[in-house]
Amino acid sequence: MPRDINTITQTELSKGLVLPALFFRGDFLVINIRVWNGYNDFVLLGETYTANGVFLGVSNIQEVGAIVSSGFSVSLSGIDDSVISTILQAGNKKLLGKVYLCFLDLADHSIVGEPIILCSGFLSESKIENNPEGVNVNLQYENESIFFKDDSKHKYTHEGQRAFYSNDDGFEYVSYMKTWRGKWGVM
Repeated sequence: MPRDINTITQTELSKGLVLPALFFRGDFLVINIRVWNGYNDFVLLGETYTANGVFLGVSNIQEVGAIVSSGFSVSLSGIDDSVISTILQAGNKKLLGKVYLCFLDLADHSIVGEPIILCSGFLSESKIENNPEGVNVNLQYENESIFFKDDSKHKYTHEGQRAFYSNDDGFEYVSYMKTWRGKWGVM
C-alpha cells in the first residue's frame, strides 16, 4: 500500500536538496533504544535518538496491498552490555519496534516535511553475534498483521468479564442466552 508523502516533502524531494535518514525506535522491558544513521544526537517527535554508529541498517521491506504478515529486521552494533542483557531478557515478548524515514535539509539538517513510518512491528526474535569488531545484534520484527491469525484468548462470558472488572454483572446471563428460544424485539 503506497504511503502518502506531504506536499512540502514532495517539493523538497523534487529539488534534490535533501538527505534521507532512518530512525529506529525499539521498546524493551526496562529501556527503549532510539538510534539513527546520522551524526550527533537528533530529536525526532520529542525523543532523542543517538548517533554513534550503532544503527547498521534495516532489511528489505515488503510493501504489499494485501493483508499479509511480512517482517523486517534491524541490525545494531556497538551496544552496551547492559542493553544486550535487556534485549536477551525481552525474548519474544512482542515488544514494539518502528523505523521512520525522514528527509533532512542539506543546509541545516532540519527535518523536511513529516516523518514517515517505514515499518512497524513486534519483536519476534533477537540474535546476538560476537565478532572481532564487537557485538552485532539482529532484531527480527513481525508486522502487526501477525495477530490476525491468533484466536482471541478473551471469551465473552461472565467469568471472562469478571477477570477484568470484578463487580461487573453485564455478562451474567450470557450462558443462558445459548439455550434461550424467545424472539428478540417483540413486546
